[in-house]
Formats: sequence, C-alpha cells, structure tokens
Amino acid sequence: MIIAEAKETDLLGSMISPKAQMQVQNMDFSQYFAVAVFQGVKPTSGYDIEIKKVTQIGSAVIVYAHFVIPEPMDTTQQIETSPYQLLKVSKGDLHGQVEFTLRADGTAVVSPP
Repeated sequence: MIIAEAKETDLLGSMISPKAQMQVQNMDFSQYFAVAVFQGVKPTSGYDIEIKKVTQIGSAVIVYAHFVIPEPMDTTQQIETSPYQLLKVSKGDLHGQVEFTLRADGTAVVSPP
C-alpha cells in the first residue's frame, strides 16, 4: 500500500499499530512516500517480513522483501498475527506517475498491470 499524502493515512486503519499510525501521520509527504508491506493474516506467530532493499530507477520504485515463514520445528504461539513493515521512501526526483513493484523472494507479488 502506498501512502502519498497525509489524508491517505486513514486507509491504514487498524492494520498497523497506533504508534506506527502516528509516525506515518507525522511524515513530511512533500519529501516522502509511506510504503506498507503486508503479509496477511496468519494463524500463528513466527511470520515476519524482511525488507532487503529499495531501488529507484527512473519513475519506478522496487521494494525487495523476504516473507519469513516458520519452519515446522519452530516454536510458535497459536495466536493470529498480521505481519507488516512500513517504509519511508524519499520522493527524490520522482514526479508524476510513479510505478511501485513489490518483489518477495524473487517473485513480483504486486506490480502494475
């Protein structure tokens, strides 16, 4: 999810913690985008998202992530979780239509049509 303006922060709703919500609301949106990467609702603990790198090429931003999945022998808690990561990405020289792509573990998970 891309948040490009302060008025869009409400779109995050309860998907992020109140502390993270406040951090996003206080960002300087003239200089930055907020990028939220979600793994979805999971049945146990042990899931996570690792952001490996963010690249900007022309008007394209690519976020490279690794979705952590617990191994069968890992100790986990039987509690519903919803892992996410928030990124603050500089707008730098990006203007007009910006194309965002999320690549998780080498596969384009979300990319423009």
